[in-house]
Amino acid sequence: MEYAVLGRVVAGDTLEPVGRDESKQWLQICCVDGGKDGVRDDLGWVLAGLVDVQGVDVNRLPPRVAPPKPAPTPRSQSDATGMDFRAQVEYRNEPGDKKLNYVRARAVAADGAGLEAGLTFSWPGGAVHCPGDNAPKGDGWCEFTATVGEFAVALDGRAQPVTVTLPQGEQHTVAIVVFRRLW
Repeated sequence: MEYAVLGRVVAGDTLEPVGRDESKQWLQICCVDGGKDGVRDDLGWVLAGLVDVQGVDVNRLPPRVAPPKPAPTPRSQSDATGMDFRAQVEYRNEPGDKKLNYVRARAVAADGAGLEAGLTFSWPGGAVHCPGDNAPKGDGWCEFTATVGEFAVALDGRAQPVTVTLPQGEQHTVAIVVFRRLW
């Protein structure tokens, strides 16, 4: 995840696996369209679980070693305090009390690891903070109980709030908000 992106693979693309890492989780492939010099000859890596390998025994591919990880690029103060996160909202209907809904919110790093962060859950006339008014759960998620209506969830000082709309009906709804760090 620390390396530069060489290209994009989409459904239907054909690539040739030429090696694998020790864990067999990553495949070295040839060739990345366009490459550095515009020629289809650059080797790249793709996560094995995301591709359908046909006609090749991954266990028989030669082990390859990835190049050393690049040093992190220093970022300016303005970059560090700007819009560093992208929010995603997902709704799930689950068994439970139809008069209560929940909003679960969490901040994660680019690789999906949980981050300690302040979250604010607000509605017209009120707000709850986590940590603060509520403590994060053991799994790192902040959870807020709600009934029905429109709420805003914000990652304090780091990203634009997102709107969550909870219905009141025949379903118990859980809204899941993830703020993913972009770098």
